[in-house]
Amino acid sequence: MSIKKGLLMNLIAVLSIFIAACSQDTPDSAIKTDKSNQEKTQENEEKPEEDSKNNKSNKDEQKQSKEKNPSSDKESDDSSENQNDSTDKQKIEDNGSADEKLLPGGTLSYGDTGEKVSMLQEAVNRSGYSLTVDRDLDWTTVWALKDFQAHYSALKVDGIYGQGTREYILKAINREIKVNPGTGLDNNNDSEENNENQDNSKIVSDPTSILALVNKNNQLPEGYIPNNLVEPNVRFPFTENLPKK
Repeated sequence: MSIKKGLLMNLIAVLSIFIAACSQDTPDSAIKTDKSNQEKTQENEEKPEEDSKNNKSNKDEQKQSKEKNPSSDKESDDSSENQNDSTDKQKIEDNGSADEKLLPGGTLSYGDTGEKVSMLQEAVNRSGYSLTVDRDLDWTTVWALKDFQAHYSALKVDGIYGQGTREYILKAINREIKVNPGTGLDNNNDSEENNENQDNSKIVSDPTSILALVNKNNQLPEGYIPNNLVEPNVRFPFTENLPKK
């Protein structure tokens, strides 16, 4: 019994020593932990200051670089201007492409056929004429081209579609110039006849005769209208009710 009591006392003494040792280690570890936290906090407070210094240093370097190399800003402005010029050039090219879709390039004359002729006929119709779009550049289309050309002194009245006629047709479509279909050749012929035939023209004495010769040098009396004059049932390249019909 005494032996057990002695062992129990020894065990109690060992536990007391262990507990005392643990109580002495805890404050030291807590102090170390607090010290570590304080050091981290101080580092975090110092870091923004370092970042601020770095940012200020970078700004100063950029400012000095601009002062030393002012040409860099100019190059940037030049690059921007080049981009704007490129955009304007692209717009012009796009407009050119749109015109190509509306009117063909090159030259077209009597006897030509194909899609380009159809494009031409459609464009002439948009300027006020009434051509049949049939891919054939026949005499009706030639007449419409001549009538259109006769409106403008800058164009040669030959019924041939070329660059000059193309530009004027585009202007007519865009309503930049005015066209009166069916009147161009009349005005043009009147001026030519007045200039060429003032001294040589004759008046037909019997305009009712079926054998009467009528041409530039043998004219019908002014105001003469045949009794049996009728409007033929054919398609004209214009819709107005003109004496030409």
